[in-house]
Amino acid sequence: MKLPIGKILTRTVGVIAAKRAALLRALILPATALTLFELLVDFRPESILLGLAVTPVDLIVTTVYLVSCHRIVLLGDAAIPNRWGVYFTERELRFLLWSLLLGVIMAGILLVALAILFFVAFTLPGFAAYQYRAIGVAVGAAFAVILYVDARLSLVFPVTAVGRDASLRESWRLTSGNGWRLASILGIAAAPVFAIVAYLMLGVTPPGGFVTKLLLIFLSSMLSSIGVTALSLAYEMLTAAAKTAAGAAG
Repeated sequence: MKLPIGKILTRTVGVIAAKRAALLRALILPATALTLFELLVDFRPESILLGLAVTPVDLIVTTVYLVSCHRIVLLGDAAIPNRWGVYFTERELRFLLWSLLLGVIMAGILLVALAILFFVAFTLPGFAAYQYRAIGVAVGAAFAVILYVDARLSLVFPVTAVGRDASLRESWRLTSGNGWRLASILGIAAAPVFAIVAYLMLGVTPPGGFVTKLLLIFLSSMLSSIGVTALSLAYEMLTAAAKTAAGAAG
């Protein structure tokens, strides 16, 4: 089957609207924690300890609310251990480890692309005349490959969130023929978050100053539920199609 991009995105909006109370309840504390931690870092920018703690804290807190979101969408409003979504079990640890592994894989793809680019730069005569254009093409191609591979492997997240054993091979099999479709779905669903993060990374002081910045950080955390919901629905649809095909073949 081919994933229906429009249908999944429309269903994503509908599911978030229907489950808004449970999602908000489960995500508000983790999102608040990330925002307050950012506030602390901004007030103490000279603290080496806080600087080193940024990434681990972000990963752990983000893992908690991503797992909660997947479970609410796939298993129902009562599928998290407590109503506020604050917990960290072996399931969340495995989810976190998958996040780190996929991050390493994506970084590896980018490094390979850059290595090829530098090899060509030093061996191809006359390359200097086209270097800037070539760098743009190489980086763009690398990110396209990263989006595709990330989409093909992303089903490990909903599988892990619902407490099942995940594997990269199984995710790759289930997404066969739907890599670019799933990448498009996830890219569109994550666009609001990417836009906010990109704006904050520019270092521009937003209208309203620091308060607006905190609100944007909080909003980006909450909006991440759009991408998670879309991925959950795509996973649900792909697994249902695989079961139907297996039943027909049997």
